[in-house]
Amino acid sequence: MIINFTVPGKITGKQRARVTKWGAHTPEATVLYENLIKSMFLQKTKGETYQCYGGAVTLDIVAHMKMPKSFSQKKKIEKRGKACLKSPDKDNCEKVVADSLNMIAYKDDRQVWDGRTTKIWDDEEKLEITIQYDEIIGE
Repeated sequence: MIINFTVPGKITGKQRARVTKWGAHTPEATVLYENLIKSMFLQKTKGETYQCYGGAVTLDIVAHMKMPKSFSQKKKIEKRGKACLKSPDKDNCEKVVADSLNMIAYKDDRQVWDGRTTKIWDDEEKLEITIQYDEIIGE
């Protein structure tokens, strides 16, 4: 089974928890973005969750990064769909998606055994996420 969904808007990578004398706290921007990812998944699945699924999961992510206004029209045409090297880092994009889908799309993100994350230039910023539930049940 495969589920595809899109998360519109500015992409926020996973930020490190802030440690204070009162404990560790996840930054608000990360919490809000994780909630957006969850809600877009639930909207796509009409509220159905796969939190009991214990098998292997493939997670593919395409981060469409908005081109700066300073790019000329010629440069926009040239760069559209090509590799983007601006922040957030690829691994932070992966982490925010994988963590946000815990207990919703799968039991735990340790089940993600394969996948690809790419960052490309585009006219609008969004994440395209594909989750594939593999037939092989892994431990």
